[in-house]
Amino acid sequence: MATTRRAALTAAAQEYLLAFRSHSDDEGVTPSRIAKDLEVSKQAAAEMFRRLADDRLIAPCSGHARLWQLTASGESAADAVFRRHALLEWLLTGVVGMPWAAADVEARRLHASISPEFETRLEEMLGHPQTCPHGNPTEPPRHVARRGSHSQHSRRARRPPSIASPRRPRRTPHS
Repeated sequence: MATTRRAALTAAAQEYLLAFRSHSDDEGVTPSRIAKDLEVSKQAAAEMFRRLADDRLIAPCSGHARLWQLTASGESAADAVFRRHALLEWLLTGVVGMPWAAADVEARRLHASISPEFETRLEEMLGHPQTCPHGNPTEPPRHVARRGSHSQHSRRARRPPSIASPRRPRRTPHS
């Protein structure tokens, strides 16, 4: 039985889902297009497409044998990956002070590694941002086509969400 739980997705699979998500306005994508986006071989992309299809995260477009698209579960998984990526970008740009380009690269290294607990706490600390630092919505409505891709961000600066004061641990009296 195929599983799409976050824990089952490799870092590479998450990268492919992000690449698919960035083409959500397209009718579908080919392995060669994703290979170009991720700077991998066409063979590597074709193999990952097979794995993602086996996990029911992507499916061939009807009537187009060479075009593929995210399934509903693939779209949900891609949105979750993008959300984690966006939270990390906010942390890296707004708290750590990294420039956008460097934050994007670092967030790509980290988004597959954070725990659900860390993600929840980070989201709370950042004030539940509704966009990535570039202005793209992190949870687009399903009935509206996504606008723009993560690789085609608006270059107008966005204000980071307000950062809540860090909580200090409670001191407990020693016995």
